[in-house]
Amino acid sequence: MQIWNAGLTYLFMKNDRAQLKFSVNDILNTNTRRYVSITENSIRDARYNNLGRYSMLTFTYNIQNFGGKVGGKDTFFRF
Repeated sequence: MQIWNAGLTYLFMKNDRAQLKFSVNDILNTNTRRYVSITENSIRDARYNNLGRYSMLTFTYNIQNFGGKVGGKDTFFRF
């Protein structure tokens, strides 16, 4: 069984600081997952119910860039 997922991301604002992402999970709407485990003396075949098809819209804004160097001697915390 195949479970297809897809996502589309759009970067905007100055220096691409904002990100808008639309993603869809389980595009084929199979609603099940399958797990097969084969060892030396056993075979285990299990199926689990899944959430089914759903989508999600995410907005992310990067506030980390304060104009200074990231890493190296310049760190966020000063002691």
